[in-house]
Amino acid sequence: TVTGAPSLTITANSITTTIALTETPAGSRLWRGRYADIPVYLDHTATIALDVSGISDQAGNIAQVANGSVLSFSVDNIEPGVTVTYRIGATGDFVSAPRAVRAADGTMTVKATFTNTASLGGTPTIQLSSTSFTDPAITTTKQQMTRESDLVWTFAIPVPSAGDGGITATVRGQDPTGNTVTDTHEALTVDNSVPKVLTIERVGATTVLTGATGPAFTVTFSEPVENVTTSSFSVAKGAGTTGPAPVVSSVTGGPVDWTVTLGSLGDLPGGLSGDYANGTRPTATLGLAVIPAGITTDRAGNPLSTAAPDLNENYFIDRVAPTFAVTYSPASPVRAGNVRITATSSEPLPAVPTIYIDQPGTTDINPAAPMSGTAGGNVFTYEYSVLTATGASYIDGTATVRVFGTDYHGTPAGTTPTSGGTFEIDTTAPAVTLAYSDGGSAN
Repeated sequence: TVTGAPSLTITANSITTTIALTETPAGSRLWRGRYADIPVYLDHTATIALDVSGISDQAGNIAQVANGSVLSFSVDNIEPGVTVTYRIGATGDFVSAPRAVRAADGTMTVKATFTNTASLGGTPTIQLSSTSFTDPAITTTKQQMTRESDLVWTFAIPVPSAGDGGITATVRGQDPTGNTVTDTHEALTVDNSVPKVLTIERVGATTVLTGATGPAFTVTFSEPVENVTTSSFSVAKGAGTTGPAPVVSSVTGGPVDWTVTLGSLGDLPGGLSGDYANGTRPTATLGLAVIPAGITTDRAGNPLSTAAPDLNENYFIDRVAPTFAVTYSPASPVRAGNVRITATSSEPLPAVPTIYIDQPGTTDINPAAPMSGTAGGNVFTYEYSVLTATGASYIDGTATVRVFGTDYHGTPAGTTPTSGGTFEIDTTAPAVTLAYSDGGSAN
């Protein structure tokens, strides 16, 4: 039997707390107390001060703290940390920011590396969730991770075989003290859809090419794509174009909208040529095609779709000047009077052309005079009065005709007609000489 009672204080992180002790049950010589004010910040060691000087037995012996008594304990308030990295497929390096994955990748392995602790208090777990995928594509219940070492654990997530969307993973673990760590992140971005070329559009307002400068196109894909180079495209000539096609000279922009610029069309003759003629020859075109079998893919590695674009614009080529064929009524040679000169253009013209006539005399149709006809047509006439030769202002001989006009795209016509560029003027009546003979008579 002893008398008296012990007293106890605990000092933790410079804070001393007195612990009230109660003999429970009475007479058991067991004193119990509760330490309820453990500091909640940082890790530290708590020191116990146990005073038993007030306890003695019936003989008056003063109690002493027994050797081997635990007079300190550690306080662990810091939760463990965790770093999550990813590996696509069964081999390779783990990275912090992986690309999107597709079914062909097989798996995405999540690796959790725990820190701020020497060990874990149990097996960490991982739980998947998604607004795009449900069972059986993914398992949404908590699943245990696989131990690689005391602080490194992994879990392989099968990539869904169909569909697109994100999969979120929540990793949970705790240290031996019970401090927990939770890390929620999007582990997978699943992309099983192949990218598609949506549109190929002309750059700028120009639709008809008349010079040698190569045009540009804007190519828009259905999603971000990679590995887009000049070899990803080919140049498409229409049936109405002749000569060598230009090369693809540069590709810029991305990752959805790309600008593709073509090289020079080349000087004429020898370069790319065509005669669009304001739509009358609609196959005189130059376009762009995307090569689906190339190296271009989306960020998940899906190759391009072979489907045709929703919009595929071409440029029209008009690098051939209009020409004129000229005829006369009445036909050459002509005498004094009216002559109808008809000039037929090789293509429709936006304005009526003008005509210049140089006859051997000094009085010419100069400056050029307007012909008759309709804008948008290609047959034009001019009524020319041939006057009798005077020996000065009007002289018989060869008259030269030139016709001036411009097509819808600003290309001037060659002024010399391809046929009928001259006509003959003959206003002088033939002279008849009358001669007589008497038959050789002597009378």
